[in-house]
Amino acid sequence: MTRQSIRNEGEPAEVAFSKALGEKVKPSDDSRKGDRLFFHQGQWHYVEIKHCESNTVNQVRAIKCTPLVVFSPDKGKRCWAVLSARLVAKLVANKRRGQHTEIPFECANLTRSSLHDQVWCTDTELDQRLQAALDDPLNGPIKSVMNELLAEIKSLCDKYRKRLKSLFSIW
Repeated sequence: MTRQSIRNEGEPAEVAFSKALGEKVKPSDDSRKGDRLFFHQGQWHYVEIKHCESNTVNQVRAIKCTPLVVFSPDKGKRCWAVLSARLVAKLVANKRRGQHTEIPFECANLTRSSLHDQVWCTDTELDQRLQAALDDPLNGPIKSVMNELLAEIKSLCDKYRKRLKSLFSIW
């Protein structure tokens, strides 16, 4: 099978997600925030969706603080894993480094085998599981921590960018 571009690798999962949830789902208006929008309690919420047929779930971004839905069609009827922002943050917090950087909250990988059996569900359970993930009472506090972390990362980046640019001007 020819490898798809990274941007389109998750498309089969996104299509299956939309099919399973119908009118409660629409395409994202900002792919940086999530792959699809899910309607819950009068609002549209971003959801990150990953297609995974190996053991590795790539590019998990806990810093986004959005629910993560993993689609694994090879798992049979229980082909969906729904992880709340809390569970994503908890799993990523145990990592010493990220997938591409030293900061795991920016981008990490997870393994399907590390996902507890309780997170896996069928098409018919997907809606309820996603609602529960969005209703998690720790979403607000976790989002605050992640926003603070992101602000600090950006501040550090600016600080060191300026220092490096000053070095470059010497040479």
